[in-house]
Amino acid sequence: MSFLKTLEMLAGGRVLQDCEDGIADVVAAVKATGGKGEIVLKMKVNLHEADGQTTSVNVSGDVSVKCPRPARGAATFYVRKDGALSTRDPRQPALPGMPEDEDVEGSLRGLSVIDGQRRASGETA
Repeated sequence: MSFLKTLEMLAGGRVLQDCEDGIADVVAAVKATGGKGEIVLKMKVNLHEADGQTTSVNVSGDVSVKCPRPARGAATFYVRKDGALSTRDPRQPALPGMPEDEDVEGSLRGLSVIDGQRRASGETA
């Protein structure tokens, strides 16, 4: 049996379908981001013995798809004397009539890393 026919038969055709879906996803992501992607097909072959004789093999397949992700921009912050981050340069005088900048640490207080929701201190998701 050919490799392609074997691939078509694995998991009722699902492994081959995952390869086809994966290539479409990777190509779309590469075009959108300019990054690199990959598709990995892993096949395992194990002996199946009966009465001490090899009578058949079990073949399984798995497909993993890695699409490039859009680049995330960086932000510049200043470190205040107390160690907190700020968007205001402490070396520059404050402009009259302009609101003071909220420190970054204070704006993140109560923000759950897991789901991004603000919660009262000690409250769980």
